[in-house]
Order: sequence, then structure tokens, then C-alpha cells
Amino acid sequence: MDSTVPGFPQNPYPIAGILQFAASLIRMLGINLTRGGSEEVTTADDGSYGIDPANMDNGYDEGDVIRIQSGSWYRDIFIDTTNNPDGEDVNLNKPVDIGIVTGKGVSLPRGIICGSTQRR
Repeated sequence: MDSTVPGFPQNPYPIAGILQFAASLIRMLGINLTRGGSEEVTTADDGSYGIDPANMDNGYDEGDVIRIQSGSWYRDIFIDTTNNPDGEDVNLNKPVDIGIVTGKGVSLPRGIICGSTQRR
């Protein structure tokens, strides 16, 4: 069910975290892979950031996939307002724990286990 109504703002769904393997003022990008739209922010001095899918061009809806990306590192999350009504904490802290975007524009998803994907 589409929760966006033209002309009315959506409820905030903050996605916040820390980019722990880089310096401050690093570009972070939130991309709604389901509906399109994105939001770009810059990390603070301590590597913290905040992205809100409600600020993206097409908003968000339950179950949308949001990619949090910095350079070639990313993590995908599912919007789950039922179990996480206050938003999500998404730290990018270990390269082995997140996906890598290759130079050829092909994404290697995180969580590959014996040929199957694991939803976290």
C-alpha cells in the first residue's frame, strides 16, 4: 500500500549510523532501490550521518529497499515500520560485512552464503 500522498510530507524514518573506516566529511548516499529517489549527506567529524527516505523524491513505503552507500561500500536495508518504527541504525564498519560495487557497475551483494542470499 502506497503511503505517500502528494502534497503531504511522510513520517520521518531516520537511518543513522557511523562510517567507521573513513575520515569526516565523506559523501554518503541513500538510494531507494524500489521506488527511485535518493538523498546525499556528508558525514560529521566523528563519521556519523543521517539519511531519511521521507526526504527522497519518491518517498518510501513499507518493504522498500534502501541502499546506504559511501564510495564503493554499501549496505541494503528493508523499510520495516512495524518492527522498527523509529528507523534503522546502519553502521558501515567492516569491509567484509558490506557489499562492494565493482568498477564495471556490477554490485556484489553482501551476505552470499553457498550461492544463496541471506536477508539481514
